Amino acid sequence: MSTSVFPGPPDPNGDEIVAAIGNPKQSRRSTRTKRSETVVEPKIPLHYDPLEYAPRPLSQEERDAWKGWCEIESDPAFFNVMLRDFGISGIKVHEIFSLDEEMVAFLPKPIYGLVFLYQFQDDDLGNQEPTSPDNIWFANQTITNACGTIALLNIILNIPKINLGETLQCFKDFTQSMSPPLRGYTVGNHDFLRKIHNSFARRMDTLSADLSMSNSANARTSQPSKVSDEEDQAGYHYIAFVPILGSVWKLNGLERQPTNLGTFEGDWMEIVRPSIQEQMQQYEGEQIQFNLLSLCRSPLEALPQELAENVRTLQAIETRLKQIAPEWEQFIDNNEESGTILYGCDANFQISEDLLDAARPSPQVTSQFLASPGDAESLLALRQEVIFAQSELKAAFLDEAMALQQDSQRAASRRHDYTPMIHIWLRMLAEKGVLETLATRADCRS
Repeated sequence: MSTSVFPGPPDPNGDEIVAAIGNPKQSRRSTRTKRSETVVEPKIPLHYDPLEYAPRPLSQEERDAWKGWCEIESDPAFFNVMLRDFGISGIKVHEIFSLDEEMVAFLPKPIYGLVFLYQFQDDDLGNQEPTSPDNIWFANQTITNACGTIALLNIILNIPKINLGETLQCFKDFTQSMSPPLRGYTVGNHDFLRKIHNSFARRMDTLSADLSMSNSANARTSQPSKVSDEEDQAGYHYIAFVPILGSVWKLNGLERQPTNLGTFEGDWMEIVRPSIQEQMQQYEGEQIQFNLLSLCRSPLEALPQELAENVRTLQAIETRLKQIAPEWEQFIDNNEESGTILYGCDANFQISEDLLDAARPSPQVTSQFLASPGDAESLLALRQEVIFAQSELKAAFLDEAMALQQDSQRAASRRHDYTPMIHIWLRMLAEKGVLETLATRADCRS
């Protein structure tokens, strides 16, 4: 296996493991410097003016070569694109604005996990497991700003029977027997994961991340006692909630071990809801300092199967109609239905021959026309219901395909660096004396 993809882990008995996870009481920020990291000073070529260099667009080569990790905004579109870039299919990320049953009922099922962004605070260590169970893939966060990717991995690598893609499947197999700190170390040094995570980074993001890491390390080295608890707790952090084999687990990369929130038999959201709501209620008034995303089965995974079943059901009804009323087509408007009904495979809706061969007519609809085998009028009405259901399924598929395209467009817009344009625009305003006037007006209004 290529060492460039899976770097060799440190000695399990050496100091690297202690350094990788650190003291959980000291790991309050996702943005703090871990002792296992190399502090990277912002690298600005000496012959460049910093004010000219910083706004320059970051080339793909520079982005790939950067060894840091940028912060990721909690936007479902960005996470959806990251999952696709990882090679994962069949999962869609949704933003959740409430954990009320009515709101959760609108989410596609099953719900594989939740990603919660909040202002990090230490939990009681007594709630954590003594060791990470063997049936749970859990990685610690050993690199600054990697918590978004860590939270995603802590969910998707615990979902059974999901298509991870070749690279991520190899990564899971390679890290399966590792401890959580070693898994986090491997994530932090994995070029494939880092490049996708950093695909949204702009030059200012990389410079800011490097500068923050450098300042944090220097401050703690020179005056460690002057770092206040308020400053230390200011970071925002992603964690995961996942149902695994009848139990709900909180997987927080900054904690040494997973936390078992309880067992469930039906809806696992009943277990996780109180834990998340308790953290939400800590924020006063209208101060929103959290965000919640859900990872669900993608409708684009289910809709082609439902359409294939619909096609098979329609075929069964029409086969029965031919048996009891050979002239049944005289009672329908062929012009109105021409070209609008699916009767077989269709690449536009991802209905393949294999999918259609595996599909069976709907048992519920089949039982209806078997109950009245000689009633052509009832079969025609039933056929119309199935056609209407098909039109709804097709509309839902097209909506999801459009949403997929919109996610890609939103991600592409975020990945484009508008800083050079804004810099030139502001400089021209300054040269014409307009910027000073606008600044003066703004000061007067404030």
